[in-house]
Amino acid sequence: MFRTVVTDRIVTAAGAALFSEGRSTLSPARLDAILGKIARFLGVVPRQLDPKLITTWLEEPGNELVDRLSNCVGPREVISAIDELALKQDSLAVAARCAFRFRDAAPPEAYAAAAREGYWVYLQAATVDTLEEAVEAVRAIPGREPVFGDPFRIGLPDEALQFKTAGPDERALILYTLLQFSPTLSEEEKSSITLSAGKGGWAVQVGTRRLEGTEL
Repeated sequence: MFRTVVTDRIVTAAGAALFSEGRSTLSPARLDAILGKIARFLGVVPRQLDPKLITTWLEEPGNELVDRLSNCVGPREVISAIDELALKQDSLAVAARCAFRFRDAAPPEAYAAAAREGYWVYLQAATVDTLEEAVEAVRAIPGREPVFGDPFRIGLPDEALQFKTAGPDERALILYTLLQFSPTLSEEEKSSITLSAGKGGWAVQVGTRRLEGTEL
């Protein structure tokens, strides 16, 4: 059994309260509201989170996204609020779209970099010696639905391999990652392989051959 024996802070998108240091960037009203939710969930507010411990209030300007989301009802309103504020270059909204894995939240190269942190795709690549073997490995994934069930969101290769399903763009990403992890390709060959987005979706360019995610 594991127990949390020390709790000294509350961290939220709107700010944080560090009770052991006696300071908070959450306003007293917002902190009270959070402590109220904790009390309703636990039945008590831990004594380490006593607001009387806060002696320095460094309230920061409220974030518009946090305020908007607190009034949203259902996923559609949340997504709409995030999209609207991301267009205004709200940094938290832009980051939220990346965290939610919207396909257009970042260029394919960003998802490719994240994919290379995977473990299962790394193991799968050890069995791939040629481009054709990599293509067959991707085509062997039985499910054709995107990992999140949404063509506008991107699941990483490890997720696709574990859930045994992948949409077209995810298949292109898996192929690209397998080739980048291939033990038989040279670094020069790997550097010439690209993952790009086009009107038909993502595709992998290997030399003169272009492999669309829709054909994998």
